[in-house]
Parts: sequence; structure tokens; C-alpha cells
Amino acid sequence: MKNRIKYLVTCAVVILALLIAFLYFRDYFRYPWTRDGQVRANVIGIAARVNGPVIRIEVTDNQRVKEGDLLIEIDPAVYNTAVKKARAVLAKDTVIYQNALKEQKRRDKLRPEGLIADEVYQKFQAFCREAKAQVDQSKAGLDHALQELEFTRIYAPVDGYISGLEFGPGTYVREGEPLFALIQLDSYWVAAYFKETYLKNIRIGDQAEVVLLGGPDRNLQGRVESIGYGIKRDDGKLEDLLPRVKPTLDWIRLAQRFPVRIKLEDTDHSLPLRLGSTATVFIRGREK
Repeated sequence: MKNRIKYLVTCAVVILALLIAFLYFRDYFRYPWTRDGQVRANVIGIAARVNGPVIRIEVTDNQRVKEGDLLIEIDPAVYNTAVKKARAVLAKDTVIYQNALKEQKRRDKLRPEGLIADEVYQKFQAFCREAKAQVDQSKAGLDHALQELEFTRIYAPVDGYISGLEFGPGTYVREGEPLFALIQLDSYWVAAYFKETYLKNIRIGDQAEVVLLGGPDRNLQGRVESIGYGIKRDDGKLEDLLPRVKPTLDWIRLAQRFPVRIKLEDTDHSLPLRLGSTATVFIRGREK
């Protein structure tokens, strides 16, 4: 009798263990999760749009800034001179055009009476048009000079955090040269890398829960925004116009991981997110 009871108890425990394992793995495949997640954000490269030495830096590395805040200023002396020169050129060309216009109006009165030859009249017309075109060109030159002067002051295009600021006043910067990065606030998202065998159970719009390694007591809610359609290939890439294929094939084939983009729906600025932070992501499915 005792042996029979032990046998039944053992069978019950085994069945219960198998049932728990079945439910666990069923949920694991239905609601996949991964520890291979990373916090990402939009990174804006701040670059100079004109050449010159930096005369003022209004921010420090890792500082939070708001849209429109002055970041750095480049010496405007050369560009102020260019604006003055452009104004003078425009003033001269405007006077020439105004005089040509007056001469043209005088000849307009003489033409109906036949007091001026058509050839001479057409020459004055052409000269007047050339003078007008020169004025337009001078205006464009002034606008360009004013724009370059404005570019000597670099402002924050969005709210965010300064990163990689490693130079000081006096540094000569060139047009298009990257200076530092601005990590855009409120643009954070999570890149979760799931095995390809689990992607069939992930749909765009699914609810997701994100747990940060640096803040395990803080769960962030999000939704699946997109699922990656490609990763870099190692085997089969072209070399000298022919595919390079490894001569061996392992018996165990590892599933590739594809990025799943999770859009965060809530952010707590008391604990700011950091680009590159490690995260665990759970897919919870859709609301019913």
C-alpha cells in the first residue's frame, strides 16, 4: 500500500512538473522575451556651417539644453566685414540701376516721336535689364553674407543632452566638421534583438514591458513599432564579384537575432534614460 502511494505521489509530481514546463515554454513562445535589449535615441551631430575660431562656448559636456539655447559662437569679425562689403556693393548697383531706369523713361518719351533710333533704344533697354539683374545678384550676395554671419552662432535644434564636447575657445573649426553630439530628449526607444524563431509571435502594436538593468525596480511600458527585415550577412557576401561561403557547416545552427523596435509610451525624467543602457524586453501581446 505504501509503495503504491509513493508511486502515485511520484507520478503526480512528474505530471505536475511536465505541466508546469509545458505552460512555461508555451508562454515563452507565445510571449517571447529577451535580455538582449538596448536603449537607443536620436543622435544629432552638431557641426559648424562656417569656418573660424570658436570665441565662446555656452555649454558643458553632458549638460541638458533646450531647443534654441546658444551652444557655441564662432568669431564673426570676417563675416561682419563681408556683410558691410555686400551692403556697399548693393548700394552702388542700386544707384546704377536707378539712373538707368531714369534714362530709360526719358527715351520712352522720345520713341513715339521718332527722335531716337530703334537700335539705340534697344541698347538702353538691355542696359537697364542688366542693371536690374546686377541689383538682384547683389541682394542675393547680401542675403548670403547675412546668413553666414548668422551661422557663426550655433543653437540647439532640439531639447537634449550634450555629448562628446572636447574642445575649448580658440579651436578653429571648419564648415561641416562634426563638433559634438546632441542626444534628443523624448526620442528614446529600445532595440530588442529576438531570435528569428520567435518573430512569428511578435506583431506590430503588441504591448511590451521594458526593464532596465540599471533600474530593475522601474518597468517601462511600450509597444512594438517595427520589426527588422535584414541584418548584415557574414556567409555569402560578395568578394571579387563572387560569394564567399565557409567550407564547413556546424551541426548546431544558431538562430539569427533581428532587431525589434519598441516605442516607449512613458518616461520618468526623475531617472533619465541613457543611450546604450541594457534592457530586458517582454512582449505581452495585444490588449483584449
